[in-house]
Amino acid sequence: MGQTKKNKKIKMAKKSKNISNKIPEIIVKKILTDKYMKNKEGDYFDNKHYDKIIDYDCDVYRIDENNNKKILLKFRKNVFPKHLTDCALDNLTAAAKKTHDNRGAAAGRINLKKMPSYANLASQLIGRNKFRVKWYKSKKTGKIVKIV
Repeated sequence: MGQTKKNKKIKMAKKSKNISNKIPEIIVKKILTDKYMKNKEGDYFDNKHYDKIIDYDCDVYRIDENNNKKILLKFRKNVFPKHLTDCALDNLTAAAKKTHDNRGAAAGRINLKKMPSYANLASQLIGRNKFRVKWYKSKKTGKIVKIV
């Protein structure tokens, strides 16, 4: 079978031969409770909320109750070549535009002051949770309108 135009775009990245560089490790301690963080779901945290901003290759660990190191994250820059990230962006853009119930928190909590004037009263909103509104009752027609 011949290669299609899209398949030609994808070339595998070469593995780095320089494995001898030691990746820095960061050990972190929990400073906020799970309950507190659950209440902050959907809130925006800017740089002032963090003690450290990671912008270099590193591994981040926590120490568990048995004094074992547990990996939380591995941060690596420039792992994927640009042609692969461009290809991914091209193919994921349409999927990202679809409405999904699991994406509401990414935009933050519903703020009625930021809602458009035609749907900014709590009494108009139907199917509302703290992150998303599914429908609203039109001020003009009184009909139920689905939010796309």
